[in-house]
Amino acid sequence: MTWKMRAELEFQWDIVEGEIEPVFQQLLATVLDQHDAVKTVIRAASLPSNLRTKLLSGLDVKFQICRFHIARIRDEFAVDVKLLRRYASDSGDGSYISDAMAPTYRAASKEDGILFSSALVVLSPALEGLLIHVPGNGKNRGQIKIVDGRIADGALFSGVRVALEARMDALLKTTKT
Repeated sequence: MTWKMRAELEFQWDIVEGEIEPVFQQLLATVLDQHDAVKTVIRAASLPSNLRTKLLSGLDVKFQICRFHIARIRDEFAVDVKLLRRYASDSGDGSYISDAMAPTYRAASKEDGILFSSALVVLSPALEGLLIHVPGNGKNRGQIKIVDGRIADGALFSGVRVALEARMDALLKTTKT
């Protein structure tokens, strides 16, 4: 299940990761345009030469600091997106799928071998609706039914989607500030 999901979403995750650099490059280009505009104003202003030099030099230092911060934020964001991708795509501990399925796996592990009477109805219609407890028998079938029910009801992937959206929203808000 996770392998199929990972294969189907790999291209979309590649697109998301591939867009990080261009977005931050555009941000840096915007900051550079503003930097150049301020420098033009300073150069055109009637200021003493030593003050103009100090202002331009200070502005260049501030721009370099800004460039450094943008690069650091870009790198942190890229790492966080890769982690998010891993948590969304893998089935190991801490992944969204593992977290969403853990209660289902626990319930399936408690399955104790109860067989439903449908197979016995053929022998005696009077037994319809009864449960027969046969230790060890039916456990596998019951476990599969529990797990398949969790997957088929649609709640598993909507829960993963909600967790993924919440984490991505938090990541974008953190990066924005």
